[in-house]
Amino acid sequence: MKIAAGVLIKNPLDSNLFLAFKRAKSDNQGVSLPCGKSDDGEDPYQTARRECLEETGWTVIFHMLEPYVSFDKKDGFQVWIFSADIDEEFGRVIPKSPNEGEAVWATKEELISGPYGEFNRLALSHFNIT
Repeated sequence: MKIAAGVLIKNPLDSNLFLAFKRAKSDNQGVSLPCGKSDDGEDPYQTARRECLEETGWTVIFHMLEPYVSFDKKDGFQVWIFSADIDEEFGRVIPKSPNEGEAVWATKEELISGPYGEFNRLALSHFNIT
């Protein structure tokens, strides 16, 4: 089974903002949670950690909450979203995906609109963010 994974992170200074990735490619434009496809041999946790680092430059600390798991019928991926915090001890590095978009702090309203809106809404709801 193909796996994709990502993270849901609240801003440590403003709980109304969430770490997001503003995708720039024309076929994928929109604000999404930091998320992407797993590499060979990666488990969902490793994928989520790597994708967040590549897209936003931040390393993460996972919460011990049940992840949100969904199935993307369009692309055939099982998608895992983990609740996490930024691991500020390691600071921020330069993201590896600058040509694909940019890291932003997005409101819930921004996350639940656009092409990723329904998926993001379900992930937020899973973690009791209404």
